[in-house]
Order: sequence, then structure tokens, then C-alpha cells
Amino acid sequence: MNNQSDEYELIVELNSVSENYYNYKKQLGVYLNKEDGDIFEGIPDPVNLFSNIENGYGIFAGYLSDRIILNISDK
Repeated sequence: MNNQSDEYELIVELNSVSENYYNYKKQLGVYLNKEDGDIFEGIPDPVNLFSNIENGYGIFAGYLSDRIILNISDK
């Protein structure tokens, strides 16, 4: 007889971001990718990061996360 419990935990997480957050993260990926220049590749072209702040740099954005934990049993 198997004494092991056949219970599992399933975690479902949904994330929603504003368009400003998405644009910032997309540009940040490009920026970080180009950061790794070396002497053989030369210096990469500068990348301007997305900003929605007037007279400054940064973003004002929204991020929403919702998590549901489901307990599943084979019995």
C-alpha cells in the first residue's frame, strides 16, 4: 500500500500591465541586449529608454497580479 499523499497544489497566476509598463520593459530588453559590446563588435548605438515623465526619466505605470491556488487530490 502506498502511504504517499496524492495531493497537488496548482498555482495559476495572471498578470496585467499597462501599455506604459510594457513599452518600458520592451525598451529595457533592447537596452540590456546592446550593453554587451566588446572591442571586436565595437560600441553599440545608444538606446533611449522609454519614459512617460515630463522633464525627466522613468515611468508611471500600472501592474496587476492575481493568484489562485487550487488543491488537487487524486482521491
